Amino acid sequence: TFIALLELDGCLFDSNTSAGLIDMTLPDGTKKLDKIRFAYERLPQAVKDALPLVKNNGREMRFSNGSSITAGLSHRGGTLQVLHVSEMGEIAADRPERAAEIITGGFGAVHSGSMIHVESTAKGRAGYFYKMVEAAQALQKEKRPLTPLDFKLHFFPWWKHPNYRIDPTGVT
Repeated sequence: TFIALLELDGCLFDSNTSAGLIDMTLPDGTKKLDKIRFAYERLPQAVKDALPLVKNNGREMRFSNGSSITAGLSHRGGTLQVLHVSEMGEIAADRPERAAEIITGGFGAVHSGSMIHVESTAKGRAGYFYKMVEAAQALQKEKRPLTPLDFKLHFFPWWKHPNYRIDPTGVT
């Protein structure tokens, strides 16, 4: 949800910004686009009047300032300033050829100096996602400055969130 809102923010306040969503399936990607649409529809009317949608369908939201957010399976051939790849671990484990296409096509479409967000739960100890995480962890351990081509790892363990804990009283 955070990445979806970040894409919306970037498209609204930076003209001619292209953002892309890639997920396990196209319907999964369009669900993320629906989250963005939900947020846009609840913005103050003055913002929507200043930045109206000129195209709004299941796969794309295009704004009057030339910015757009599109759900797809690769995004090869375009130029993106923001790319969000969801469930890369599962894609890499179940469909390695699709993961390769995302890396060569989707990542290759991202404009230099722009953002790629890859989020997932790991699915095993192999594949493109596993290699990406391992490389990012190694850089983190070395405390080396990252280049524009390096991924920065952010790990948010669900079990540390206080809402996922119960009172241990009575638990055996």
